[in-house]
Amino acid sequence: LNALSATLTDNCGNPIVNAPITWKVTAGNATLSNIVSTSNSLGGTSARVTLGQTPGTVTVQVSSGAAVATFTLTTQAVIGALTLSSGGGQTAFPGDSYTNPLIFVLTDTQGRALSSFPITLTSVNATLSATSATTDSQGRISITAQAGTTTGAATVTATYLTFSANASLTVIPRGPSVTNQSFYNGASFQVGLSPCSIGTVFGNGLAPNVQGTVNGSQGFGPLPYTLANVSISIAGVATPIVSVSNSNGQQQVSFQTPCEVRPGPSTVVVNVGAGSTTVQNVAVNAAQPGIFTYLGPNGKVYGVVQSAADGSYVTPTNLARRGGTYFMYVTGLGATTPQPQTNAAGVAGQNVANTVLVGINNAGVPVIGAQYAPGLVGVYYIVFTIPQTSQPGLDQSLVVAEQINGQTIFGNNPLLPGVQ
Repeated sequence: LNALSATLTDNCGNPIVNAPITWKVTAGNATLSNIVSTSNSLGGTSARVTLGQTPGTVTVQVSSGAAVATFTLTTQAVIGALTLSSGGGQTAFPGDSYTNPLIFVLTDTQGRALSSFPITLTSVNATLSATSATTDSQGRISITAQAGTTTGAATVTATYLTFSANASLTVIPRGPSVTNQSFYNGASFQVGLSPCSIGTVFGNGLAPNVQGTVNGSQGFGPLPYTLANVSISIAGVATPIVSVSNSNGQQQVSFQTPCEVRPGPSTVVVNVGAGSTTVQNVAVNAAQPGIFTYLGPNGKVYGVVQSAADGSYVTPTNLARRGGTYFMYVTGLGATTPQPQTNAAGVAGQNVANTVLVGINNAGVPVIGAQYAPGLVGVYYIVFTIPQTSQPGLDQSLVVAEQINGQTIFGNNPLLPGVQ
């Protein structure tokens, strides 16, 4: 800028010479230089002003004693850009707040921050903490946003005059409603899972678009890792899906817990379409025996037991015989030698590592062996005999247990249709 100048005169208009002069900035952002602090032979004085980076009004005052004059200047900014500094790309569930604030920055053509500028804010599919804000000393504004009710894209736009910047956000679907108490042994339906074995999870949102049951295989071939838009991982390992069902409003997914998962609290991620739920501290047990069951024609729950002699199943019309050898189908028996592989059918000789017990009618019966079932995924069978001395009768109790680490772990307690 040109130098500011003033003349000091008396009441008659005559110049006052060699008088002390004071220059100062009384408002705004500016600095003074080349100050003439004593009036010259014509009563004149001057000072050069350099305007600061902050746009707005600058007031400079010159005085000598009681004589005062004021200069009013204006700093104009040339807008360079309005940009999004941070906060874009976030996701949130419908109605939830986005974790981080959205920060926009206004700068001039040389990249310098512009403060005290009003910024207008608008949004699509989001609710904002404010519809306008003023840039701070660093040229920034900061606002928070809440996701709208419609899943998909959301946008927040900051505007100053013809300059604008967008923050792109996403509203993601909520995942299924499940907790660490929603995961069960797939045969006994006791809470908890076991490596290599069949598990089941129950919860709303697991199968919202399924009617009935969708099976993962037709009896042969590997199980899929995604079925009816559902996928599950346990401890970061993808989980083969056995079936997805929605029956009378009860939604459930059955799966094989991967053999790689170690016993202990585990993190499970359940994905349904674009929605996802992460569940901490799901119990994975080294062993958790459970007998597979079926509902008899009389409405009673029976264990799946098969004759070793002819392959027929024990039913209310085909009772077990004393002295016979039988297979009982279970899951959750844990480690075998050699160990099964995830999503691979069992082969002969994969014997259960721990001692397995079978009881009928509240009495133990001889167990010949237990192994991972050849040709099946996640299923074991136990070979046992019914002593000649067993008490005949209908609807006798059936129980399986396993001894592991000095403890006896019991499974469920369905019925055997009868012994004759």
